[in-house]
Amino acid sequence: MAQAYFLQGRFSETANTIAQARDAATNDAHGRTRSQLGLARSLRALGDQTGALAAAEAAVRAAKDSADVQKFRSLCVQFMGLHSSTFERLEILEHFYDSLFAGLPRIHSVIDVACGLNPLSLPWMPIAGSPAYYAYDIYKDLIDFIGNFVRLAGGQPHVEARDVLHTPPVVRADLAFVLKNVPCFDQIDRAATPLLLDRLDARYVVISFPRQSLGGTGRFLTEQHATRFAELVQGRKWAVSRMEYKTELVFLIDKTETRP
Repeated sequence: MAQAYFLQGRFSETANTIAQARDAATNDAHGRTRSQLGLARSLRALGDQTGALAAAEAAVRAAKDSADVQKFRSLCVQFMGLHSSTFERLEILEHFYDSLFAGLPRIHSVIDVACGLNPLSLPWMPIAGSPAYYAYDIYKDLIDFIGNFVRLAGGQPHVEARDVLHTPPVVRADLAFVLKNVPCFDQIDRAATPLLLDRLDARYVVISFPRQSLGGTGRFLTEQHATRFAELVQGRKWAVSRMEYKTELVFLIDKTETRP
């Protein structure tokens, strides 16, 4: 019990530090990108200096070992709340994945590029058995934490610290997630973004954009992102479905189907 309180205290301090870093992010249309990058750096620094990621992993493991599914999910939600991208999805989390997977065949493998904390939503994905989960991010300590989490959640983790924009993954999977990453990728190398989409070896690719900036820009930003997506798939005869959620604009690509 004492150890549990210690871990909770350690992670509470970490959460406060990360929250302060996130709140300090600029609030313009590009503030989200800088916030996400700043959070990743904060996680890395805190993991190196205080063992915060190890403490988080121990807390998740303890929740899983308790066989209390609700406790395990609650802890996942708590941690996802530390990242602006996953935090914004919490209020639609169950509906998001249920509706996204509803029209798809059974999914057995997933690629998650620049994943951040998104793999912590694995317990909400209606996915087959023990899925192969290929997760990539640029920070090794964060991706190691993700690998251990996926294993605890019942998946088969395949994780790697990787610059996916310039060295895309070469694995094949049923589905690939590119969640809220395009604005960030475009700032780094706009010409590389469509090449990444071409090289993702998955039948289905889920690309999403935030519907609002941290500064509160709404409808204009949604249509701006829709225009950018149209540019990304121009000349590619993939079948595309558009879905709008309260906080997220989503495009589902089926690379095996073609449009006129």
